[in-house]
Order: sequence, then structure tokens, then C-alpha cells
Amino acid sequence: MLVAIYARTVVIILCLLAVATSAHAETPATRIAQQYLVSVVTVIALDDNRQPLSLGSGFFIDSQGTVATNAHVVEGATSVTVQWRSERRDAVRVTRFDSRYDAVLIETGFKGTPSAPIGDPGRMAVGEEVIVLGNPRGLEGSVSTGIVSAFREIGGAHYLQITAPISPGSSGGPVFSANGQVVGITTATVSRGQNLNFALGANVLRALPVVDLRFRAVKAPSSEESDISRWKDLVRVTNASEDVNRSIGWLNGVTFSIQNDARTVISDVAVLLIFRGPSGQVLDFKLTSFHDVIPPGLAKQESVNQLFVKGYAEPLDREKYLTEQLGPAPKQGVNENYSEFMRRWDEYYRRRREMEVPGYARKGNIEFRILDFKTMIAETPVEQLLNPRGPKGK
Repeated sequence: MLVAIYARTVVIILCLLAVATSAHAETPATRIAQQYLVSVVTVIALDDNRQPLSLGSGFFIDSQGTVATNAHVVEGATSVTVQWRSERRDAVRVTRFDSRYDAVLIETGFKGTPSAPIGDPGRMAVGEEVIVLGNPRGLEGSVSTGIVSAFREIGGAHYLQITAPISPGSSGGPVFSANGQVVGITTATVSRGQNLNFALGANVLRALPVVDLRFRAVKAPSSEESDISRWKDLVRVTNASEDVNRSIGWLNGVTFSIQNDARTVISDVAVLLIFRGPSGQVLDFKLTSFHDVIPPGLAKQESVNQLFVKGYAEPLDREKYLTEQLGPAPKQGVNENYSEFMRRWDEYYRRRREMEVPGYARKGNIEFRILDFKTMIAETPVEQLLNPRGPKGK
């Protein structure tokens, strides 16, 4: 009797384990994420002062540390830093590039790197699943899924039009087919006011000619030469107003508007603020994101506070300034009667009180760079527009 009960118990436990296993069956997205997220890197383009110009993603294509990414991510950079896991290295050079395509291969100096296999996007069909990996805003591990909605030829290059959401900073990352091959390189763009997420066909990587270029020499295909309007021309910062501590010259905060000149809803705008002193020297920078939804043709006011940037402005010596403008306080002449002297005295100090005095002798400026943003299609539900990051708990 006990043996029979024990046997039935074992059978029940095995059945429950089978049900639990099937409920957590591996999907193509989980399998690809587990296998290939380790091959995805963050690419940071830097200017002459080693301040960030742009932020994107990339991926290893071999064990020698060669990274594929978008040309527009590294375009015009003085140097490029590649972050893989917790290690950062300055990339060495561009090894393959063709100005017709928004793609480059760069030598990074990493060795023994896990690579992602390059597939043939020509074997894909409309409706097939795609998985997009990236490092949005430098944070490792973004995964999104969608389907191929169309194939396009833009400026002589072949693109996959995909429905998978593309997070800010994921430009240059790999787009996988369900069988685990890279079929595209993420290129977040807006074309003719539509929400069209494009991936450049990955087979272009095999056709790129060998070069030996510095990053400054890279020039991505011009928006004037293709059907794609660059996002940096569609979204801009306006009406900036600084909060400067006049006594010590620190920049406390800044308020500005993000203007959406596209014909589609946007959200998750990533903005780089570069703070320069009165002589033009870079004092500091801040990378931040704003998750508000901005409808087409409208602007949203945003604020960045508690910056405390030292040396932003040179405090003004008020007394010295007034003396330089009005001269020293009047003195009574030897033969001047007292009432005339007091009239001049009162006039002088009235002018001092009424004179507008600048808050500082000189001040710096703020450079705003739009790095990336998300777009939304016109059919997007109202709930998602009001809460673009998704329902709580998901």
C-alpha cells in the first residue's frame, strides 16, 4: 500500500515538473539574449576634449574584437571608446567602410571576444520574427522583439523595416532572426513623418571595402542624398534659461524646451548637456533622458536642477562696476554751497539705484545635443502614449 502511494506521488511530482518546464519553454528571444547579449557593446564617440558626441551600440563579429556599428554613431569623432561588460578601451581605427552605407567595422583591441554570426537578410520574409539587442544609454541588456513589416531600398542600400521598438542608444546594435543570425544593423530613423524603424541589411558588412581610417574621416550617408530624414534635424532644444548663482558664479540648473518638428509622436528623448566656462573651456557634462510624450509640432518644457557647475560665470564686483560707469561719488567743492552739493549727491545715488547691473562679469554657455529618442505610430493606444514605458509591474 505504501509503495503504491509513493509511486503515485512520484508520478504527480514528475507531471508538475513537466508542466512547469513547458510553462517556461525557451523562446527565440530568450535563447538569443542568453547567447548573444555578451557580444553587444556600447560605442561612445568623443570630441577633442573627450566629451561625448554620440552614444550607440555595436557587436563583435569575430574573436579579434572587431565591432560593427552605424557610421553615424562614430561620424566626426576624434576618438571612440568601446565599453564591453565593465571594461572600456579606446578603439584603434576604422577597418572597413563605404560612404554609401551607414555601417563601419572598427578595431577595438579586445581579444577572445564572443561573436555574433552574420546571416542573409534576403532569406527573411515579411512577417518573420526579429529580435533586437542593444545597450540603451550605455545600460547593458536591452531586448525587444517584432516582425519584418517590409523591405526597402533607401539611397541604394537595402533595409529591413521592422516593428521592434528601438531604445535610445541602441543604434548600431544587431537585429537577429529567430534562428540566431544577425540579419540587420539597427538604424533608428524617421521617414516622411512615419514611425519606421529600419535595420540596414547585415550582408553589407561582407561587402565593405578594407580601409585604414581615423574616425573623423567617417561620413555617414547624407540625409539629403537619401529618403531618410535624420532625427537630429527633427528634434531640437529651444528657449534655454539658466539659473546662475550670482554671488559665486555656479550654474545651479537650466530650463529648456524640447521641440518636436517631426510628424510623429516621440518620447524618451536622450539629451547630452555640455557646460562651458566663460573662456569656452569644458567644465562638465550631463547625459539625461526625458520620458514625456511630445506630440508632433509641439514642445515640452523640461528642467535639469542641482547641477552646481563651478566656474560657469565670473561674479561681478558691483561697486567697481558702478564706479566705472558713473565715476566716484561727488565731493563738495571749496566754494560750493551745501544745498548744491546735496543735490549732486542725491542725483548720483539715484542713478546708482536705477542703473541696471549685470548679474556677472562673464558667463559660459550650454551646448545641447539630442542623442536619440523613440517614435510612436499614429495608431498607438492612448494608454501607451500617456505611459510610454508600459504598465506598472511590467
